[in-house]
Amino acid sequence: MQKIGTIDIVNVPYTLYFFDNFKEINERANERDKKYLQNPKEQPLDGYCDYCWKEICVYCDENTSPYYFNNTILHEISHAVLYEMGYSGCDDEELMDKLAKWVPFITRAFRTSKEMIENAKDTKEGSGEKPDQGNIPVSE
Repeated sequence: MQKIGTIDIVNVPYTLYFFDNFKEINERANERDKKYLQNPKEQPLDGYCDYCWKEICVYCDENTSPYYFNNTILHEISHAVLYEMGYSGCDDEELMDKLAKWVPFITRAFRTSKEMIENAKDTKEGSGEKPDQGNIPVSE
């Protein structure tokens, strides 16, 4: 297990850990589940989110593809975000898989729109004039 650092999840610090030992991450997850769940399911997993200890743990070794690894991290972050927002369905695995798949697209669209807004604030398209900035919010 390697501590990577702390990430901000809806203003709550979560510690991110990487595991390169599949057995170790699963043993740790099963211990956690036995403490918190009435009917724990022992099933192999590549990551988990611990809401109590504010940890996100992800398995990764030399055979893990970057695509799968990124989806696993996004999946676990989705659990944490929805939990911290008070969403009661934060343990819905199907929903987390969908979020992990679509968050990169949503993020890309947000960044693109933010760049467009910043450019629009600088100049009107083709005219070289400054636009009326009264309706364009100041971005952070």
